[in-house]
Amino acid sequence: MWEKIPAGGEFSSIAITLPASAPNGFQTWLQNSLKGGSSGEKAGSLEYLGLGEGRPYFHLDMRGLGITRLSRTPQGTAKIEMYCEAISFSAEAAAFGN
Repeated sequence: MWEKIPAGGEFSSIAITLPASAPNGFQTWLQNSLKGGSSGEKAGSLEYLGLGEGRPYFHLDMRGLGITRLSRTPQGTAKIEMYCEAISFSAEAAAFGN
């Protein structure tokens, strides 16, 4: 069996938008990173859920996430921007109709 493994790549920034009341933990993360303490890199994941099923179709697992910016949008939400050093993708059986 052959397996294809990408040689690597570059990822652009990842941005998420949250209600304005939600980013307190992100604000602390940004402040700690800017103070020069630890780099504060974290891991994270994103699941894409099937419509109405609640079962995940696929996962994106991210490593080396670092926060770079937190801003307020004109709509009153909070935008968090991060860099990411590595992303892996995995599909679940639900994505194939199983």
